[in-house]
Amino acid sequence: MIWADRKSNTWILIELIVVFSILWFCSGFVYDRAKRYFEPVGFDIDHVYMLEFDYQKDIKKADFNDEALSEAGITIFDRVKKNPMIEEACYTLGHSYPYSGSYSSNVFYKNGNLRDSINFSASIREVSPEFFDVFRIKFQKGKTFNPDEAFSGKHVIVSPDRENRFYDEDISLMEVLIKNEWNPEAYGLWSKKKPETEEEWNHFNKLIIKSMCPVDGTVEKIKRDDYGDYERIVFNPMDKNKLNRVNGWAVISVRAKAGADKDFPAKFRKEMKEQLNVAPFELVGVKPYKDIRSEWNKEKNEEMQTTFVVVFFLLINVFLGILGTFRFRTNARRGEIGLRCALGSGKSKIRQLLLGETFALLFLSSIPGTIIALNIQLTGVTSKLGITTPSVLTYFITFFTMLIIVWLGTWYPAKKASEIQPAEALHYE
Repeated sequence: MIWADRKSNTWILIELIVVFSILWFCSGFVYDRAKRYFEPVGFDIDHVYMLEFDYQKDIKKADFNDEALSEAGITIFDRVKKNPMIEEACYTLGHSYPYSGSYSSNVFYKNGNLRDSINFSASIREVSPEFFDVFRIKFQKGKTFNPDEAFSGKHVIVSPDRENRFYDEDISLMEVLIKNEWNPEAYGLWSKKKPETEEEWNHFNKLIIKSMCPVDGTVEKIKRDDYGDYERIVFNPMDKNKLNRVNGWAVISVRAKAGADKDFPAKFRKEMKEQLNVAPFELVGVKPYKDIRSEWNKEKNEEMQTTFVVVFFLLINVFLGILGTFRFRTNARRGEIGLRCALGSGKSKIRQLLLGETFALLFLSSIPGTIIALNIQLTGVTSKLGITTPSVLTYFITFFTMLIIVWLGTWYPAKKASEIQPAEALHYE
């Protein structure tokens, strides 16, 4: 029947192919973003707050050197930890706490010879040993930094990518992280010309300071934010001396005890305002991490809402187009339908015939639609948009979305056609 009416069906197939190809990318984009949003981020910010500090207005910052500023920061942190409302407290650098707008990364190699080593980029975060308790980060193996050894500058804790790898192997196998540190001469050589001969490579590798960092522990996968992907992370211990820029260069975060969480910001400020006014710093605010998360996600939430509106608008237009197409197509076949009714076809048989024909057209159109979408995908367009949904899954999402739309668009014309009286249909014919 489809072949017999191939002239009109060709235009319907073209329409379905175009719509299927467009929905392929819409389905992949929406699914990928929704999947990432609902995935565990790897940390817990319930009952966690950031303490906001500023310089006291009547004090000259120039009167305080780095040592004095560090002592003031350490005093503040010690007093925060002793507060009975606090379950745990930690400090981090400004790029190391969750939903931070700053970012730091470095490149790591599998061995010290750059010529024979594959490099891997990883996010760098400097934190105190209590960081993992404050944010409830789970360990796969090992434990947090030993406070007595943490500030040697070598001990690290690592977090894997989505496949639970750091290099190209499972992260659970990691015991030592090899860090290559460039001295100025090595950087100068590399920026001018990459070594080519064996002699040049040997000379260049001698300029690299190889640092063997013991891996104290590996933690579960962590994302930068709700919409981000899991990334390789290297946690370095942060020296207390860097607390000389409290809430500017360094940040103090606290987890409140469950019973003290109600109205915590107001109660903590009232109780600790005087104690934490340690020259030249003063406490100016206590901000829930849930508010930080909301501010961070605001722009991306608006972007997602816009995307959903566009996709929904597209689906409505597709539905109306299919509804109009198949209603017109059904009306053009009134004589055929009337004849079938006159020869004994029941209403359900008529509906099954029209719906089955439509579903067959959808399946046929999905084949070239998938070929077109896969070829576009091979050009790298989807990866640039951040779409990582497997093709098979994308196909089924797209097909069943189209199936629902086609069913909704065909059901009403099929129902109306099945209710027509044979004499009336044959009269029109």
